[in-house]
Amino acid sequence: MQSRREGYELAVIGSLYEFFGYILENRLYTEGPSVQQKDARRIEHLKKALEKIESSYADCLTLDDLASEAGMNSKYFCRYFREMTHRTPIDYLNYYRVEQACFKLATTNESITDVGLSCGFNDVSYFIKMFKKYKGVTPKKYLSTPL
Repeated sequence: MQSRREGYELAVIGSLYEFFGYILENRLYTEGPSVQQKDARRIEHLKKALEKIESSYADCLTLDDLASEAGMNSKYFCRYFREMTHRTPIDYLNYYRVEQACFKLATTNESITDVGLSCGFNDVSYFIKMFKKYKGVTPKKYLSTPL
């Protein structure tokens, strides 16, 4: 099994946005105008939610916060977000937090507890659980593994 570089999923999502932008910008679609406009608006709304995660991942964000940022109700937002990213909004938020924690662990001398708390995890055991879910190792093991 090939190992993937850190943050590859974020890079893939970024590439998808670039692809969607190219399609929309060059009008390379065949659906009727109302559907096109609706999809463009939905993509813009999703982009706002992703930007909210990027700018406020360390804060206490809820599904309602993200749905509100996207201008959608929570149920529809959750379904649409999952359709577009193959993750639930909260799963993506936790994934993003873990990616930021990896960066901090690699570039600062902060303790594991401080990194977890500064990345938006209010419970250290939950931080360790999420870290292991996404990285396959605990933060302590991650720190002791040579890059």
